[in-house]
Amino acid sequence: MKYLFLFIFLIQTLFVSAQLKPLEAGQYSFSKGQKFNNNSGSSISLIKEKSTQFLEKLNINQIILKPGRSLKPEHFDHDLEKLILINQGELTVTINKKPSALKAGSVVLILPSDTYSLSNLNKTETTCTVLSYKSKKNNSDKEHGKSTIYNIEDIPFKKTEKGGRRDFFNRATFMLERLELHITYLNEDLESHPPHRHIAEEIILLLDGSAKESIDGIEYLGSQKDFFFLPSNSFHGIKNSGLGQNSYFAFQFN
Repeated sequence: MKYLFLFIFLIQTLFVSAQLKPLEAGQYSFSKGQKFNNNSGSSISLIKEKSTQFLEKLNINQIILKPGRSLKPEHFDHDLEKLILINQGELTVTINKKPSALKAGSVVLILPSDTYSLSNLNKTETTCTVLSYKSKKNNSDKEHGKSTIYNIEDIPFKKTEKGGRRDFFNRATFMLERLELHITYLNEDLESHPPHRHIAEEIILLLDGSAKESIDGIEYLGSQKDFFFLPSNSFHGIKNSGLGQNSYFAFQFN
């Protein structure tokens, strides 16, 4: 009996230690991430195997591809859904053997069942941010569509009194009941909206300029390539804190 209790204790200890640490609310900077150099360019690992209320696992990396270099599918974990945000330059994304050349600001959603590769066929470096994630309860029993390329040139710009926005999608995926993504263009010294809260978690990735994000009464200041994580039901609001217009990706998920 003593050995049985010891065995149960060890199993419970291993189970607890295997749980991923939660991603905390706040501001994160790729300048503080762990950088790895390779023949294709470099990658910066900023968020590695963290959990959130809706995600069992989340990784966030930034990839810099040298001119004429590629990354093949075997570089990635195929049991994760992926969202690729092109920050700078042009990127050729091949999904199921079909290539598409995309400019900065474009978005690619890759479902776990599809193969893909990333190539920089240009004369300058290309930078993209890759979010890889696994939900705590996947959406595979529902219609989740397919991997999709969202070329920024096909996404209409909607002018607003505060700047403008581009709405990419609001849809279910293999992993998520809802994933919504847009780019906001916010004029100098303006708030995007009054502070509010919602059930969905949210990540805001700054493309240019700077912004001040308030999360549950704490203010964070971010600049280009930084991002903010907003937990479910956190009270938050964002303001352009720099000179001129800024822009940022914002996506909500649950």
